[in-house]
Amino acid sequence: MGRLRKVHIYFVILFFMLSFIPAQGKALAASKCSRISPLTDRLAIKMEKGKMVIWDEVDPKLLIAKAKYEKLLKAKGWKITYKSAYRPFQYQKHFYEIIHAPNSSCKHAEIRKHSLVGMVSHPRPDAPHVAGIAFDAVVHDRRGRALNGAGYVSASLAAVVKKAGLKFPLPTSDGVHHELISSTPAPKMEVKMKAYGKILAGAGFNVRIAPQATAKRIGSVNKNNKVQILAKRGGWYKIKYGKGYGYIMAVETGLKVL
Repeated sequence: MGRLRKVHIYFVILFFMLSFIPAQGKALAASKCSRISPLTDRLAIKMEKGKMVIWDEVDPKLLIAKAKYEKLLKAKGWKITYKSAYRPFQYQKHFYEIIHAPNSSCKHAEIRKHSLVGMVSHPRPDAPHVAGIAFDAVVHDRRGRALNGAGYVSASLAAVVKKAGLKFPLPTSDGVHHELISSTPAPKMEVKMKAYGKILAGAGFNVRIAPQATAKRIGSVNKNNKVQILAKRGGWYKIKYGKGYGYIMAVETGLKVL
């Protein structure tokens, strides 16, 4: 009996030891991601939950170039898969922190989760994705072969992208990154308006000092906010903001003119 009791005690101890090891591993894996800041921006959180491709805040000229690009690709029988478009500043910072975090299983899991390849721009207000003048996408030909990737862009795709008003600024290090060739300010002609609008976009809009995606951000307006519209300039509304005015994108699905 004594021997059987000892064997029983041995297996009980072994069971508890094996039960502890996975929990300890999880705790270590979590701690290895401590250098990556938690997300608080609601749009960044939405993207983290899976909605990676967001066009709400992009420059209207990028949407025009995108439509032309898709038409050119369709004519060749090529297919495009979008990976990302607009990124709020905090999410760009999130990507940057992932890429520059110390090597760990957690870091590599985040890289795989977000399909991060090549370089990630330093988190700044005028970074291409934050400014709404860029998107990431992979194009496949009729046979299903990728024409661009982390470190390459085929000559045939480079010719098409140029016709659409886009470019690959980093073809050998970030071949999925597409960017507007020109992001010049909207036309100077301003049409005066006397109206109010209601913000419908779930993420609201950034308010900028000038009618262009790279202009300094001076604040934001949120969903259900009521704004006074002073004028329309290109793809932008000029609104009363604080003691002065600012500009928000004139996205029809994001703002209802009352």
